[in-house]
Amino acid sequence: MTEEDAHVPNAMVLGTLSVYSAYACALFDFGATHSFISSTLIRKHVFPVIAVEYDLCVTAPLGVDVILDRACENCLVIIIGHELLAHLHVIKMSDYDVILGMNFLSACHAVVDCHAKRVVFKIRVQVEFTFHWSESESPPYLIFPLQAQK
Repeated sequence: MTEEDAHVPNAMVLGTLSVYSAYACALFDFGATHSFISSTLIRKHVFPVIAVEYDLCVTAPLGVDVILDRACENCLVIIIGHELLAHLHVIKMSDYDVILGMNFLSACHAVVDCHAKRVVFKIRVQVEFTFHWSESESPPYLIFPLQAQK
């Protein structure tokens, strides 16, 4: 999944949130069964990582299988001031810092509206909040890394 894929109209919801106290570019992906955090973000901010009991085999968008054996368990994700916990598998990716998949979205009773580019969270009976994405609201300090390859 690349940044270009996220800019396809109505395809995904993209935005900035906090992981612990670090800003992160996040993709809300209802097509992903699990949630992920980039190995670069883990190294940069030294988040706690554990070895998982069972390896997770995921198929990357180009059809390549990747084995994941580490995760950030009970990782603090802050969305519009709401503190949530996520189980994020560590994966090497360059266009996003975090991908929040169905395991996270369903636990938060989230509804993804791709057309309106928003995610509505209904965590408890009385707590409901909506995350909206707008290109004009993207923070100027968010820089997407480029990877050089030989």
